[in-house]
Amino acid sequence: MFLGEFRSRAQTEPELTVLVRLLDAAGCRHSSDSGEDFATAIIAELAPPRLKLVRCGHHFPVLAEGSGVRLIETAPSLPLGLGGEHIAEEVTLSSQARLLFYTDGALESRDEKGHEFNLEESFSGNVGAGELEDIADAILLDLQRHTGKNINDDVVLLLSQVGPKQAETD
Repeated sequence: MFLGEFRSRAQTEPELTVLVRLLDAAGCRHSSDSGEDFATAIIAELAPPRLKLVRCGHHFPVLAEGSGVRLIETAPSLPLGLGGEHIAEEVTLSSQARLLFYTDGALESRDEKGHEFNLEESFSGNVGAGELEDIADAILLDLQRHTGKNINDDVVLLLSQVGPKQAETD
């Protein structure tokens, strides 16, 4: 339901907070008595050098700039379909910034001892692996090694590079 609503609304609503408010209201209208009809989400607009985002109960995105990797921590808010206030926050990014958005399956995958996967550490160790596809592949390999190839949840990684491709060296 949320995806269809997003596709129809995003074409005509340029303001992120208004878009999220419309998505949230649609979720509240379609909610059942069980209270289980909600979705975590990050709605983001990347217009270099600015990233504007609204985080709706979802995990923080990860940012790699220069030699550092950090979470982009934003104000807490409820998932879509539960009501509440959703605040857009803006971050200025360097021209070589790389962003990682992901589903919760990437964090909640556990090893045989019950330890969660450290996605931030994996991204930090692989951010220099070349193309975005190579970075994603390397993170997925780390995840498979961590879980013994026993991933029990969906895992989606979305990587974005703010500026032009980094120059290749010989």
